[in-house]
Amino acid sequence: VPITAAVTRIEYGPGETGEKTRVYYTNGLNEEVPVDDLHRYISEQENHNNEKGVAEVRVQIESEFLRDGLVLVDTPGVGSVHGNNSRSAYDFVRESDGVIFMLSVDSPVNEIEVDFLKSVRRYAGKFYFTVNKVDIVDDEDLEEYMEYCGKLIGSIMDIPPEEEDAKAIKLVPISARKNRGIDCLTDMIRKDLLQSSEEIMERSVALK
Repeated sequence: VPITAAVTRIEYGPGETGEKTRVYYTNGLNEEVPVDDLHRYISEQENHNNEKGVAEVRVQIESEFLRDGLVLVDTPGVGSVHGNNSRSAYDFVRESDGVIFMLSVDSPVNEIEVDFLKSVRRYAGKFYFTVNKVDIVDDEDLEEYMEYCGKLIGSIMDIPPEEEDAKAIKLVPISARKNRGIDCLTDMIRKDLLQSSEEIMERSVALK
């Protein structure tokens, strides 16, 4: 089922007062809310079709991953039956310099996701692709699915096979439930920030 109804922006903040969460509404108002109440504003089940009119939620957290200026934005998934969810994803990707796009072993890439990727590749300077729920398949099936995804993504992103290494498409198997592969993904992103951030920013700005 669709989980995310509203955009959540996660950024670094000092830890003296703990995590801070502020909700920004489409009418221009905003308010600070307890972090434990976050689900009331961003969950599709509790904020159905974004009936609360949330423009975005901003969370400040003391995280080493975010300390150097990285801002992580969680958007609703594309292809949802709720049109505003897909629009939110499109709008924020147009502003992003890097995109993490999540696939799943139990759901083949659909036409809406293909169209989304073809559209947003014109805006972001870097893409990372994750394959989630790898804990529910065996190694042989996972290898087959990863190979399938790699070829499909190369085609969607219009990258000839002989240029894949140069373009550096990242495809990472993860299990959110088992916390598997997450460190690999975050380490990959931090390495790119340290070694290639200027190149990624230049590419992103040129595309935009």
